[in-house]
Amino acid sequence: MAREPLKVLTESMFYVLLSLLRQERCGTEIVRYVDDATAGRVPWGQGRCTRSLAKFQEEGLIREAAVEGRKRTYAITERGRPCSGRSSPACASAWPMASGRSWRRSGCCRG
Repeated sequence: MAREPLKVLTESMFYVLLSLLRQERCGTEIVRYVDDATAGRVPWGQGRCTRSLAKFQEEGLIREAAVEGRKRTYAITERGRPCSGRSSPACASAWPMASGRSWRRSGCCRG
């Protein structure tokens, strides 16, 4: 059965992509980033992270950058850059203000 393509990003999904904008990270580092960035407000455990990373890879939003044993490190792709490629601090800081909503990947932060 074919999987449904990703049409919207939840707030937690956005933070996963945001965590990869400036550096490559493994799953544990991504979970820690989301927890720190949201002060624990957005629940994001290892299992949920693993499923989302697989979906993001399938969609071409991220790629595996390195594999060391069981540790996999991920990098964001150009397609995965949020805010229509405009990953400025102002754009990133606007997203937490809209907590609890879903956003269309193609329509965020367009001026």
